[in-house]
Amino acid sequence: MSAKIKAEPINGIDVEALHGFVGTVTTDPAAGMVSFSVLTTWQGGTRTRAKILPIQLGDSCLARRARLIYEVSSE
Repeated sequence: MSAKIKAEPINGIDVEALHGFVGTVTTDPAAGMVSFSVLTTWQGGTRTRAKILPIQLGDSCLARRARLIYEVSSE
């Protein structure tokens, strides 16, 4: 019996999990379909607010709770 050693992440990416995902998508391409949206609203002048909406990956919905505010300076 051989012990399997867990590989360390590379640049923060779990490479073993990535290989597993590639195998899943190879077998079922629909599992790799992704869609995402951002809702942007103008706040006046050069200021906007963006809300990251849930990401759909295959059958999974990945909720993200991020809001970004962007303003262009006059410089």
